[in-house]
Amino acid sequence: MELLTVNQQLTLKSQQVSLTLDPKSVCAGPILISHLYDELFDLLATLGNQTVYLHLDLLLYLQKYYRFKGWRLPDLNFVALPLGYQFQLADLTIEAFNNDDNAFGSLVCIISDSQSKLGYAPKFVPHGQHKKRIKLWKKAFSLADLDYFCLSQDLVAATNDFRALTEVGRQKSLTKYLQHLEADQSGQILLSYEKPERILTMQKTALAAGFNLKLAPASQAFLQALFPFEEPVSQTEAPRDLVVVSTPSATTFDARASLAIQPVMAPKEAKEFLNVIKAKEVIYL
Repeated sequence: MELLTVNQQLTLKSQQVSLTLDPKSVCAGPILISHLYDELFDLLATLGNQTVYLHLDLLLYLQKYYRFKGWRLPDLNFVALPLGYQFQLADLTIEAFNNDDNAFGSLVCIISDSQSKLGYAPKFVPHGQHKKRIKLWKKAFSLADLDYFCLSQDLVAATNDFRALTEVGRQKSLTKYLQHLEADQSGQILLSYEKPERILTMQKTALAAGFNLKLAPASQAFLQALFPFEEPVSQTEAPRDLVVVSTPSATTFDARASLAIQPVMAPKEAKEFLNVIKAKEVIYL
């Protein structure tokens, strides 16, 4: 299996197939999407009759998000990868695992042929809402005797004094923000829908602090479609409101989820992480 890297884009070329991972621009052949990223929506609109491999949750998200936006999902051959089981694509074997990258429907995978084995995890958050997922795939990668481990260089901070903001820390910050508002003052919050779980949790956090995080009916329906078994959080029970706004200001709490890959580990932690993976070669995208 040959690894070709062009413009931070990785293509795996075996004897029978070429598979491009998280492409940012149009490419030939099948592609694998491991996570949401800014260029994905434009990419899907420009692809030809191609097969797109992805997490079932990401496929569900795209279906609901496109409907929420009033867009038409491109007519592509979407294939949901099984998690924790091997999937055969020509002479490539793909084993996908649940991941957490602060968005929705993220996966990492081990891809191999008869010659070599790659662990692919371009974006992840080791201290996120689902850190057990990271622990599980990290163990699987460690036991796999990888020839290569691939991740984004942007995941590693510049200095060892870096401290990542966790989801728990974000919820605590929201509580603190609400507690410091004047008695007759409503809160204001900026939201994005790339990490819908965060919105659900913030609704509960706001309610516990005496605020209703009021969503538009279409936004609430979008969350219900993604989490059909989640009890809707009351938007009228509390005496005060936390209003969703679209423009940032000095009095607004910013809870948006960025799709850009950002630092999540100090260099020291990254070194320890890579020591656990034990790949023969590390590839930074």
